Amino acid sequence: MSSTSAVVRITSSVSSFTTSLKVLLAELLPKMTTVTDTPRRSPRRHFTRWVVEPGDTLAAILAELPTRSGVYIIEFANGERYVGETENIQTRFATHVLRSGQHAPWKDAVALQFWPLPKFSRAERQVEERKLIEELRAQGHTLRNRTWNLYSTQPGTLDGTLDADTFEHWAAGTIDHAIRRDWHEPDAVLERCIRDGSKLMRNTAAVPGLYGAIIDDVASVLHRTIPMPITLEAKRWTLSDFPSTSGGRFVTLNVGRLEVYFAPREWDDPWVVLNAALGTVQKIKRERQLKELDAVANSGAYKGHPVDQFAFGAGEVAEAFDRSPALLEGVRRLTMQLMRRETSGLFARHHSEVLATEVFRYMHVSYFDGDTSG
Repeated sequence: MSSTSAVVRITSSVSSFTTSLKVLLAELLPKMTTVTDTPRRSPRRHFTRWVVEPGDTLAAILAELPTRSGVYIIEFANGERYVGETENIQTRFATHVLRSGQHAPWKDAVALQFWPLPKFSRAERQVEERKLIEELRAQGHTLRNRTWNLYSTQPGTLDGTLDADTFEHWAAGTIDHAIRRDWHEPDAVLERCIRDGSKLMRNTAAVPGLYGAIIDDVASVLHRTIPMPITLEAKRWTLSDFPSTSGGRFVTLNVGRLEVYFAPREWDDPWVVLNAALGTVQKIKRERQLKELDAVANSGAYKGHPVDQFAFGAGEVAEAFDRSPALLEGVRRLTMQLMRRETSGLFARHHSEVLATEVFRYMHVSYFDGDTSG
């Protein structure tokens, strides 16, 4: 992915965007860059490879290395790979093979490759680690990495709620309707006290239709791309109500630790941004859905995550999903991977239960006609 990738227009109709919106998008989307750039020029890679017997930590061999800090690749019997960086390859590899708080012991390792980087800081090693992950993924290798590998299908902490197979069916649109709705116990959520209403409601009151347009967008994303939204609220997804991020936004919908939907605080010509899995733009083109969308799009790395990014006028997300099943699937695949990868973390403390309640009430009426029977 190039850091200078061009913003592409996905429309066949006369533009409905104003000049000011185009200018804002032209400033925003090209900033989606990979974070592999570094002042230090990458050295030529020199990996040493050792064959590994089941359960062997190679302790005696690795202890003799003059440099133990660097980047490494673990090869597994099923053809998978794992890429990592470390200050001490001897202890790190032993941790992978024998014990780890992040995964079960990897007894199926068949080889270890190590590239010593004695003068590199941890940040610089991480740059090389990420480059290698991106290259191996582009070559078609299945990676066990979760960090720097958005599309990992390795077991995760969410499996007890929704496993990988369920998520795959969800992304493909073949999920059981009851699971999709997750509307079996809504009363406690719908009856939460919201007092004076959200900041979004109060601060947009002077602009007719703006609050409703944004609420409709957020409800569309929650209802159609996030399974079990009530169960996973504040655990895997959060809503920020009128945050000051990046010069100000009306609202941000975060899944895991990445923004999937956000509405920049543009009063005169409100618009929104929707992130989708990398490859969504190409699928939209292949399935000849270009004519159905009126959007601006770009591919790149947004905050370190490879994504395709789309921009619409506020209130147009539901219609965009209806017009392009490929777009809907792309957003679902992104949310699926983000939720499997990590919790909401620090975003949870900024979650607006008030705004979420307003969205849930809107969903209750708009999608379920007030029916809570499941």
